[in-house]
Amino acid sequence: MTMDTKEKINNNKKNSNQVVSILPLKSNIVYPYLVVPLMIQDVEQTRLVDDALMRGSRIGLFLQKDPNVENPGTDDIYEIGTSGNILKMLRFPDGSVRFLIQGLSRIKIKKFVSNTPYLAAEVEELEENTTDNVRMEAFQRNLMDAVKNLGLLAPYLTEEFHISAVNQDAPSKLVDYVASNLNISIEQKQKILQELDIEKRMQNLYQMLQKEIEVLQLSQQIQEKAASELGKTQRDYILREQLKAIKKELGHGDDSSEIGEFERKIKEAKMPKFSEEAARKELDRLSHMAPSSA
Repeated sequence: MTMDTKEKINNNKKNSNQVVSILPLKSNIVYPYLVVPLMIQDVEQTRLVDDALMRGSRIGLFLQKDPNVENPGTDDIYEIGTSGNILKMLRFPDGSVRFLIQGLSRIKIKKFVSNTPYLAAEVEELEENTTDNVRMEAFQRNLMDAVKNLGLLAPYLTEEFHISAVNQDAPSKLVDYVASNLNISIEQKQKILQELDIEKRMQNLYQMLQKEIEVLQLSQQIQEKAASELGKTQRDYILREQLKAIKKELGHGDDSSEIGEFERKIKEAKMPKFSEEAARKELDRLSHMAPSSA
């Protein structure tokens, strides 16, 4: 990074717009007010974190459009992300760096000012559109009901999640917190991040919640049906074994080999279809009769 860029970062407070170092993220979204653990191994990204800690400056967290790109450039990241403050960093023997970062606010890239040794850009802080009205309260209640229903179905959501959701003190924080924990695609999480109208953001999340609930309910029904069918198969097997044991006790023996011989002869006879069906019907009747009855 050039000395000019370093001076711009250090003088953020003097400008209406900030210049921040950009950390591209492959599979994470960091929302404002949330603390998220991150891990990096790239040498340039490690230097970015070191420089930010040394200066005590914020960094910009932006999702990559394609996680397979190893060295993302200016066209490879979304233009809306989050500014963040590094709280703690740990280095590991394998060369990786793990750190905790707290999201601060939604930001938008206005222009890039550097791409070496890492990306840096001038960004503007985005303001959310919110209204304190009955519709907002209704959306919030519906959202909390959906969160409660999801908590009963989703094994990955803990009781702690539900408690934290209930205690969010603003609709915006509630939506961001739920979205960060929800099992949705990274693109859907980015959609939540980019929406500045809180009412629309709540609508989007509510639709995602409802879809997740429907998927989990269907999954539960499939599991219950499979368990029921498995139970029936096991019961049929037990009954067949019990029937064999009863026949043996009565001295009827095992006539399965005789029945098998009849089946083979019917198959080899190559008789007309209606005749074969009649023969198999009689054979089935015979297989369920005791030897004395036959």
